[in-house]
Amino acid sequence: MEAASDHPDLGGDLGLLTLVQVDAHADLRDELNGERFSHGTAVRRALDAGVGRVIQIGTRALSRGEAAFAAADGRVETWFARDFMGVCDGQAGWARLTERIAQLEGAVWLTFDVDGLDGALVPATGTPVPGGLSHWAAMDLIEGLFAAPKSTVIGADVNEIAPGKDDSLTQFNAALIATKVLVCHTLSRLNQKD
Repeated sequence: MEAASDHPDLGGDLGLLTLVQVDAHADLRDELNGERFSHGTAVRRALDAGVGRVIQIGTRALSRGEAAFAAADGRVETWFARDFMGVCDGQAGWARLTERIAQLEGAVWLTFDVDGLDGALVPATGTPVPGGLSHWAAMDLIEGLFAAPKSTVIGADVNEIAPGKDDSLTQFNAALIATKVLVCHTLSRLNQKD
């Protein structure tokens, strides 16, 4: 994360960066199984490094400690999957989320943990959780992030793939996400030149 501060849009200040995290888990633990650097602590470490804001999307699993930390820290905004993927009021929640994404300003880093998708789409991940984003919701979210008029996506990663646990479904879905990010990035760069 510290290396991202070298990006010209940040001028050395990670406090200007918004981390958009698509993930089933909050990853806000201070430690996991005695380790401070772990898949369950990554966002906490990013905040420790000085990231200005985190927008979590698709969260379905977090501890009481993580919830308390998020509430007390003030830089963490959590969008639970049930609030925008639910049968009854999901459309209204989705509209609020997409409006929020459209209002982002400044530099953005997208971190996409494949378990942010519904577990049926990504069985080969370390900790699959049911009830996540559909393929199309993920595609819409990525498009919206790159289309936000006042923000610039300066980097992205796709993570938490555990090859060998299924035939190829997880790897294929991860590749589709990465491809969508690359296409949206390329189109946004081409549109800047117009």
